[in-house]
Amino acid sequence: SIRETGDPTNDDKFQSVLATVWKALVKKRKISYESLDVKGQSHSGTVSPCRLEFDATENRYRLIVWLEDEKRSVKINVSRIKSIKCTEEPIPNNTEKQFQKFLDSHRKSFTMRLYNENNAIDRAFTLFASYDKTADYDDTSDTYEMTLYYYDFDEHEILQAILSLGSAAIVLEPEDLRSKAIEYWKKADALYNAEE
Repeated sequence: SIRETGDPTNDDKFQSVLATVWKALVKKRKISYESLDVKGQSHSGTVSPCRLEFDATENRYRLIVWLEDEKRSVKINVSRIKSIKCTEEPIPNNTEKQFQKFLDSHRKSFTMRLYNENNAIDRAFTLFASYDKTADYDDTSDTYEMTLYYYDFDEHEILQAILSLGSAAIVLEPEDLRSKAIEYWKKADALYNAEE
């Protein structure tokens, strides 16, 4: 379905950026790019594209690239790419192996309990559709216990999704993620009470 929010998929410039990304992935060539992050800071360089992912919930495309010098990957919102060019420089043969090793070393998980209120269970399965997960239903309490697997560089997005479920989702473990969710709710409660 076509969503009004998210990436401007009907925009010619956006389509041109997607086409260049696709060309680089198919031809196994590096890209030169310039993009802006959410804070408006400019980033540029010549990098190896690894993955192009689409988030159907947010209607957003993201490009995952490998930074050889830093031995790490970065996720870039395609809509924030200001300029891009497919170079003639090939992606090094060991890039996929290094990228996979990086992902394996940054894999994390969390477990939460979902209560059957405010359509939270359906929303949770939609929000976390792209993540590996297991879920067990407890018919005595009408709750799900869901364990999700993600990468630590996606933690901000994960936390925002959990918080969007409100009181119908309780993080059980790990303690650091649980503490971050509790701290957010305490700040929100303090702001609400200050406004009252």
